[in-house]
Amino acid sequence: RFIAYDSGSSHFEYSTDGITWTSKVDPNASYCMAYGKGKYISFGYNGKISYSEDLDTWIDNTIISTSSTFQSAIYADGRFIAILSSSNNTAVYSDDGITWNETTLPQSRSWNICCYGNNKYILIEKTFGNIVCSEDCVIWKDTCPIIAKDNENVTDDVSDALNINKTYYI
Repeated sequence: RFIAYDSGSSHFEYSTDGITWTSKVDPNASYCMAYGKGKYISFGYNGKISYSEDLDTWIDNTIISTSSTFQSAIYADGRFIAILSSSNNTAVYSDDGITWNETTLPQSRSWNICCYGNNKYILIEKTFGNIVCSEDCVIWKDTCPIIAKDNENVTDDVSDALNINKTYYI
């Protein structure tokens, strides 16, 4: 399925063919969504997480108490990971989309992007070009073998270095 949403909106659209779209209510007014292991995960305001197997019935699964909003999330290599905005050093990860674990990042930043490539989870803070990486979402390193050329192209530099698709979709 294709999913399109406006960050912070109370609705999203989905399509099975990319032509015909159906509108649904978003339980979290999501800022990001991810799909994996048969579950759609909605990440919203104040650390709110919900999941659905059919996009109709959503189960609240909030695990973190924060005033921050989730900024980016992905499903890669059998694991979900999501990062919070607002100068935070916390990320959450899950192997099943139901049981979530908090992990502490080595830097407190306003993280913007989660990505994955070459067996590494990468978190990017675009404003100053900060990057942290992990092989398991538990142990994070702030010295990654990837050096961005300049702040304007940090996302492209990381994507190029990891050979990952620069298009963000679920």
